[in-house]
Amino acid sequence: MNIRSWAEYYSLQAFTRSLIRDFHTDKRIIIEDEKLMVKTSTGMLSVTINYFSNLGLHDFENQILCIEEGKVEEINFLKFVDIIERDFFSKTEGKLLKKVTNSFENIKASFEIADTRVFDSPYLESEQSLYLGHSVHPYPKLKDGINNIDNYMYSPEFQNKFKLKWIKLKRDSFTSSIKLKEYQTEITSLIKSELNIDTLRDSEFYYLPFHPWQFDKIIQENRLDSEKVLDVLIGKNYWYPLSSMRSLYCPELAYQLKFSMDITLTNSIRHLQPEESIRGAQFSSLDDNIKEHCFLEPFYVSVDKRSDMTVQFRKNLKFNESKTFLLSYLNQDTLYSHKSNLSLLQKGEEFEFIQKWFDSYIKNFITPILNLACKEGILLGVHQQNILLELDEENLVKNFYYRDFQGSGFSEKGLEKYGKHNSLISTENGNILNDNDVNKVFGYYFIINNVFATINALANKSNYYESYLLRRLKNFLSTQEKNNFIEYLLESPTLWQKGNFRCCINEFNENTLKDPWSIYNKIDNPLFKIESKKYECIEYQAKYKDHLIEFVPLDIDRDLELFYNWQNQDFVSEFWELDLSKDELKAYLKSLVQSPFQDPYIYKVNGESVGYFEFYWAIEDRIAPFAHPKTHDRGLHLLIGNKKFLNTRFVYLAMLHASKFLFEQNPLTQNIFGEPRSDNKKILKFCEKLPGWRFIKEFDFPHKRAALLECNRERFYHEYL
Repeated sequence: MNIRSWAEYYSLQAFTRSLIRDFHTDKRIIIEDEKLMVKTSTGMLSVTINYFSNLGLHDFENQILCIEEGKVEEINFLKFVDIIERDFFSKTEGKLLKKVTNSFENIKASFEIADTRVFDSPYLESEQSLYLGHSVHPYPKLKDGINNIDNYMYSPEFQNKFKLKWIKLKRDSFTSSIKLKEYQTEITSLIKSELNIDTLRDSEFYYLPFHPWQFDKIIQENRLDSEKVLDVLIGKNYWYPLSSMRSLYCPELAYQLKFSMDITLTNSIRHLQPEESIRGAQFSSLDDNIKEHCFLEPFYVSVDKRSDMTVQFRKNLKFNESKTFLLSYLNQDTLYSHKSNLSLLQKGEEFEFIQKWFDSYIKNFITPILNLACKEGILLGVHQQNILLELDEENLVKNFYYRDFQGSGFSEKGLEKYGKHNSLISTENGNILNDNDVNKVFGYYFIINNVFATINALANKSNYYESYLLRRLKNFLSTQEKNNFIEYLLESPTLWQKGNFRCCINEFNENTLKDPWSIYNKIDNPLFKIESKKYECIEYQAKYKDHLIEFVPLDIDRDLELFYNWQNQDFVSEFWELDLSKDELKAYLKSLVQSPFQDPYIYKVNGESVGYFEFYWAIEDRIAPFAHPKTHDRGLHLLIGNKKFLNTRFVYLAMLHASKFLFEQNPLTQNIFGEPRSDNKKILKFCEKLPGWRFIKEFDFPHKRAALLECNRERFYHEYL
């Protein structure tokens, strides 16, 4: 495809996903037979779905057909938008098409220069390469209010840099979250670097940085009282625009700066509202449990409380050459490709990388964000464009950083915990949310916008991987302490999502909307749709001659002493490596009992405890990347702890009946897997005698060289019977 075709393709994806999410209950919008069909007065519009995502992040073929009275005509993307606007939203009078066209042209323009760009660091590359914008939005790269020349000069995609305007103002115009004297002290080094001024002794004036485009516009429109302006200076350093355009970055300096700008980007004019500006100070005053991950925003300054003349000061974190990327960049498709930037980080075998990467994302991003929300009542506005991920040498998530407190807030628990001792935190700031509102806004930004988009990018248009990662997410959430938010994610058939399309057609300014919930609507919850495979643990019994074979669900109080004794025998610990204390083993067993995909059992013969089984769902387990299991396939671990039963017929019977038990438990289970150590020759030889079982291959776990064993249902019953 040429550049125009690529721009049309990506514009179509964002527009159509957004249309479906917001209007999926409209009977004129039909998804069936791998096609999106839209009924209009012009005819039926048809777009083929190349990839159907349970997350709503479908991939559409870049071909749109208009079918009317048996005639088929191919139309371009902008014609498609025009027809939909006229039929669905006639009151917008062509404004939607105009803005979609603006966004389309911006995407095309950034594609045209993309191959010429060279970056100083991965961080800056990720900030200046969001050429596609929001992946679920009718006009993801809208820049309304700026001409083409200025767009080229000041937008991050074009990689220009420029100097700031510094205005010397009379002190009576100073408005801030801190006092003037504190401000003068805080920016001493910045003033020294930018203006070569050593000290600010005179308290009758202050210096304030302005984005040069915004300052020129304010002056042209006579918005700034000239009597308050004592001087206008040009800073010495060059600043880079970041992904939000109005945030600027100079690698050497202590602060990033976020400005108000008279530009509409997607849903709002980018003015810093007073109630939003104070939020950085709210969070900068909290305990250290939040500060290590954040670009703190300790203060803001505005001229005469004007939202169009406000600047937020953000502490700069210096990443140098570390592999730190904006998450929205990782989730975005790479240039001229259908593959995400995240998928291109793959090292080693694909499934293994996907599993390890997602586990690191859960551990080092999802878990701390959930803990802050559920335990501390701190709600970070974790839109994927506000999250930076630091990766290790294997490209796994090592750490995360959060920036832009504008959209952050507190639950009622957070207000109770922090509001008593912090006068900045109050209901007047509009960011104290009750449980229902937490579910809506935090659930949207954290789960739908961030986590679901990341799953989609990591799965890279594979339904198998997408389903696998969703199930892995659900299992993780199932292990968390139950609260309103966790129950909402797991038990609600629908989730609230922010309706970007409806916000656009109603021309709402999202930042000043009196009722922000009016742009939210419900969509199907893909987590709720995942069937629970956690069976109630039941006893299994079978007869062998005069012997009773039993599998009994493990009871920690009853069986801990037995399990401890078994694990601390040399012939067991050599292979299981769990010769731990009772407290450690108790915690281990507790995690298994609570796990949504593992079931521990005691194996008995004639009432005597012989061994221990762990049954698990293979797709949830670390074996998955090596076995490539189907959704209902199982796995097992076996320990014979009663020494007198070693090398007897009862080891064979244990595996035989365990296989039979698992196949009977779920008729959809096609395979059962095992992964003993590869040097356990007795087990490998023993496997050859069992119905249905066979050796597949050797592979490397992080902790051992393993042998992959497989029992196939059809083969098992053929050989067993």
